[in-house]
Amino acid sequence: MKLLTRLFQNGDDSGALKGLGSSGYSTGFATTAASTSVDFVPQEFNGRIFTSTHEHYVGITGSVFTLALFQDAADELREHGHEPTYEMLIGPSDETTVSQIAGFVPVGESLVAYGANQDVARLNGVSVAGSYYIGTLEGFAIRVVPGIPQYYGFGFKSYGRMSQRNPLRVRVPEGISKVQFIAMPDPKAGSGINPLQNMMLYAKFGVGVGDRTNGTPRYTVSGTWANGTVS
Repeated sequence: MKLLTRLFQNGDDSGALKGLGSSGYSTGFATTAASTSVDFVPQEFNGRIFTSTHEHYVGITGSVFTLALFQDAADELREHGHEPTYEMLIGPSDETTVSQIAGFVPVGESLVAYGANQDVARLNGVSVAGSYYIGTLEGFAIRVVPGIPQYYGFGFKSYGRMSQRNPLRVRVPEGISKVQFIAMPDPKAGSGINPLQNMMLYAKFGVGVGDRTNGTPRYTVSGTWANGTVS
């Protein structure tokens, strides 16, 4: 949930409870200066000059995903040097709507033998941790992710494992380099004979944005952005 929450929140995280001290901030993606305590001016690219009012959190009206939404999201990423292919994350409630957009190419089903004239996306439709690809549109591989609320989407470019250009990064306590899971016996269960009958796993980490240009959240209910509540 921490990962999804960070995708659909345009404000800053702050506070010692989040490992940011008394004055630190963990910012979101590119957003107008009024929405963040850390103004951000994207680097000039291909002759395009940006300002601190540059906005990646985009709201549109209509309560429905459209072809124009995908085209605009692709343009938003490309103007910063992120080239296709892209990923678009959506919630289960929007799967049917997105799959009906003109130009959508579905993932081939393993139980179906397709004819020579049938286009299918070259993606693996197998579910991974509950999420799965449904097809492609405008250079986006579209993935349904449980927990994303209806009417929200998130477009980005994946650069592969551990790349500094990926949208998100995991924040860990000072002195360690990766997330650690600590195993401890449950003090309310077990016995002297079987002390590990029940075990708890403890991990402490946060989620922050890596490349502030590599992400464009979308909201289809209003022309004004509103943070999404994941579940």
